[in-house]
Amino acid sequence: MANRVKAINENIYYNVDRLHIAIAENKQVSFKYFDYDIKKEKRYRKNGELYFVSPYALSWDDENYYLITFSEKYNDFTHYRVDRMTNIEIVDQLRPDLIVKKELGKKGSSIFEVPCRQAVYAEDKKVARERNIAILGKSLSEQTLGIAKAIKQVDEFLQSKPQWKNGLLESHPEFCFSKLNNNQPILEHKTSTEGQQKRLGILREYYPKADQVVEKFLADVPYRKKIDDVVDALCLAVMGKVILEKGLKTIPEKPMMGAKGIIMQIVYAE
Repeated sequence: MANRVKAINENIYYNVDRLHIAIAENKQVSFKYFDYDIKKEKRYRKNGELYFVSPYALSWDDENYYLITFSEKYNDFTHYRVDRMTNIEIVDQLRPDLIVKKELGKKGSSIFEVPCRQAVYAEDKKVARERNIAILGKSLSEQTLGIAKAIKQVDEFLQSKPQWKNGLLESHPEFCFSKLNNNQPILEHKTSTEGQQKRLGILREYYPKADQVVEKFLADVPYRKKIDDVVDALCLAVMGKVILEKGLKTIPEKPMMGAKGIIMQIVYAE
């Protein structure tokens, strides 16, 4: 009995160390969680399925360690007793936006880091930054905050129409242009004449009527002058066509699913 208790205690401290590492490195962890029934036998919650959480802190209370995390489901902090967690593993993969940012090299600055859902639904910028720091360990740039409203609109649409979850897929124009251009990012800025012509030149190879799309965009509303947004949209449409022809690829290769049932991925083809 003494050896069994010692082994359990050692396992708890091993798990605590692992969770400390995950918190320090801002990485998710996966684990199984159980309760004891009246016979003192383990009964795993969710039928033994893995939990995926972003650990925030560890606390010691009433002779037990607790892992504090932020729950997207309840939009609040929640906790788990460490001694009831098994199969704890650090999820050693970056978020999709960070992987793409790294792959684009010098053009990686065009990728804004995605805020957590709680920051997107915050009532103001200050609260949004505070929530993102608490959950992801990072503040938010003005550029990211500038697109938060659009992210919220898409998220609300997906939550209200679950049939579109993981059917409406995410990608990024600069990443797609790189894939359409033999994995060579276009370094010229998308608002410059040279940058726009390079991008249109690539699109013409896949869709010869690319110029007609831009011309119609300008003709429909006379005060329109900028074309970078429509070129980006056309790039994503072309990538969708290529995906249908060549098959879908994702970053990361084995993406995780978030608490709301949305797969965390960026899609492309090559």
